This record gives sequence, structure tokens and C-alpha cells, in this order.
Amino acid sequence: MNHRWFNVLGILVLLIFSPLVRSEVLQTCGGNNEWPPSSYFSKQVKGRVDGYSVDVLRAALAGSNFQVNVVLLPWARCLAQVKTGNGMTIAMGAAFSDKRAEIYDLSRPYLKLTPAYHFWHSHFPLGLQINNGAQFANQTVCILHGANPGPFGLVTGGTDNGATNYEALIGKIARYRCDVLAEYMEVIHGFKRLGHPYVSLPQLRSMPMTWQPRIPIHFLVSRNHPSTKTITALLNRRLAEMEQSGKLESLLKQHM
Repeated sequence: MNHRWFNVLGILVLLIFSPLVRSEVLQTCGGNNEWPPSSYFSKQVKGRVDGYSVDVLRAALAGSNFQVNVVLLPWARCLAQVKTGNGMTIAMGAAFSDKRAEIYDLSRPYLKLTPAYHFWHSHFPLGLQINNGAQFANQTVCILHGANPGPFGLVTGGTDNGATNYEALIGKIARYRCDVLAEYMEVIHGFKRLGHPYVSLPQLRSMPMTWQPRIPIHFLVSRNHPSTKTITALLNRRLAEMEQSGKLESLLKQHM
């Protein structure tokens, strides 16, 4: 038997007895109301999820033993499934809260968003200038069902959060059920960029909450996954590298 056959035999032995390294697909979710620039349904490919968070996550895990499959679910279901690890491992696009920090591993932030209030021009034809939290507290505020009120200086139960989608949410201020709605400036601009008609109406006006800081956004990792610490550590390391290299900024520009 010549050396070539010895080499072939050696390779076969290695293939048979060496442990195979297989990629694990991490099931990942965002909210199905869409939340640009973070995540939204593709306009080109039916059913595909696009967005900055999707691109960041895939780039952060590139070359590792992990891949991602991204879906958009009702946000409360997404969070619940990541909490239990039943079907989902990572939630995209989440602001910090004490409760979330008790339940999930939070990645380092990869995005900052601007808290803003939005009003219907015909109800406030001279504009609506709010300068501080005390003035804002005097307004009747609507917020999307399941949204985190903390970054807007609001408390759970202190707002009208009955709207389960953005069309219904904007309808509430149009019908004067609320004075203002609370949502990040970049999200409303993202909907306009995607051409959503109910967000692009000229009556909808937006103002930043100048008294509130910009809000860091994180990935939430299930603590009921066997590789939680490995996933979180990998994300944190790669996100830090991507921030330092300018990769995060470059990806964000593609969705703004």
C-alpha cells in the first residue's frame, strides 16, 4: 500500500473518530409590529426579517459555532419564550429595566435611541412645546402595548397602553384619545422611511424629549439555554470590536 492510501486512510479515521463541530441555530425574535431601524419585514423578500439588529447579530456571530434564525412575534410572546428558553434564545432591540436584568442576560448596548413625543397638529396648531418631565406628566400619554415605559419617564399603569399596533396607536392621538404618544424618534423616522402611510401623515408631528437621555438598546439572552454565558460573552466581545472599528455605525447607516 503506497503513501497516498495511508493518507486517505488517516483522513477517514479522523472523520470517523473526531468529534464533529456543528453550528447551532439560535432562534431569535423581535416584535411583529416591526420596529425600524432595529427589525422589520423585508420589502423585497416575503417573510424575511431585515433590520439593523439582524445585521449586527449576524455579524457578531459570524465565524462562530452559532447561526441565527430571526422571526417577528408578538413582543410579549417573544419575551416570554426567551425567558423560558422554549423556542427562543435571543430577543432583539430591548431597553434596560430592572425586571429584565433579573430575568435575562443583557448584551452590551449596540444602539442608542432618542425618546420623543408625537402629537396631532390639528389638536395643537401652535405646536406643543414640552420642556421637562413635570410638563410631560400633565399630558395624557399613549404608548404601544408591551412597550417599556421607563425610558420615557413613565411608569407602568400611568399611560394608555391599549393599542396593539402602530396604526391604532396613531389613531388614538388623531381622535384625541391622548395628547401625545411616546416612541423613539428613530422608530417613527424608520416607519416613514419604509413608507408606512399612517406614520407619514403630515398631521403627525414629533419632538425629542430633550430632558431625557438617549437610551441604550441591548440583546436579551435566555438564561435557560445551556450556552448562555458563552453566547453573552461572545456577543459582548464582538460588539465591542464592532463599535471600536466603526462597523456598528456603518451598519446603522444602511437602515436610517
